[in-house]
Amino acid sequence: MKMIKMFMAVAAAIALVGCGSEPAPEMKQVDGMLPEKTEQVKETEAAAEASEEVTLGVPQVKDGVLQSGEDVAEVHFEWDPVEGADGYEVSVTNKYYAEKEYREPAETVETTDTVYVDSAQDYFDFRIQVRAFKGDGADRVYGDWSSFAEGSAYEKTTLTCGGALGELSVTVPESWKAEVSTADDEKIACGNYGFILTPDTADEGHLEVFCSDSFGVCGTGLKSEETELAGQKAHIGTYDDHEHWDFIIIGEDKPQIIVQSIGCDSWLSFQWEDAMAVLDTLKLDTSKTEG
Repeated sequence: MKMIKMFMAVAAAIALVGCGSEPAPEMKQVDGMLPEKTEQVKETEAAAEASEEVTLGVPQVKDGVLQSGEDVAEVHFEWDPVEGADGYEVSVTNKYYAEKEYREPAETVETTDTVYVDSAQDYFDFRIQVRAFKGDGADRVYGDWSSFAEGSAYEKTTLTCGGALGELSVTVPESWKAEVSTADDEKIACGNYGFILTPDTADEGHLEVFCSDSFGVCGTGLKSEETELAGQKAHIGTYDDHEHWDFIIIGEDKPQIIVQSIGCDSWLSFQWEDAMAVLDTLKLDTSKTEG
């Protein structure tokens, strides 16, 4: 009887151990210490922490505002704070207004403010992107880049002129004069409407810009070259080996934008380059017609 009772006691002890006294499978029991986490648990927790760190929002950057600075023109960009961010990385490119493409590589600066200010003494355009960051060194985490925001260190004006073929528009810097010509004032030949453009630095000559659905050219000594202008295919025409072009036809479908140089033989190279930058802003909206 004593052996039977002893056997039953041992069996009960074994059953008791099997019912829950053994550590969970994901933890290692170390004598005299708290259970140790397995590598799988560590990786899961690290992934969860990383997931929380990369939830930084995307800055909403406003286009730059021109302000007067000391001996320079300043362009101020602003954005709202991003929750959880320690600072911001700003990617900056610029170009002279007569250049088509922004200069690379971009310059990158860091700031803890929600304002970025750039400046220039000449006619420069700026373009920036911003992203938020959190942490330092190898532990730093970045959010996504914002959309581009643009600003200019000079005043510029957009003019429009409407007529039967559509609404024509152009953007000119403060260093150019722009006069709107209607179909009735006959400032542009053949009753066309558009703009008369002149750089302030020119002693004489101007450009006439107008819409046409019947412009044609003829004559001997005409040379033509193809380029891209105002986002469209354009043809540049030059008569009798002139040093600079006589006319440009922008667009292949009619109506087209026509540009003629009138008395511009004394213009210098930089004035012709600036002229192409101005003409690159031309737009014709054929959905808006008048008359």
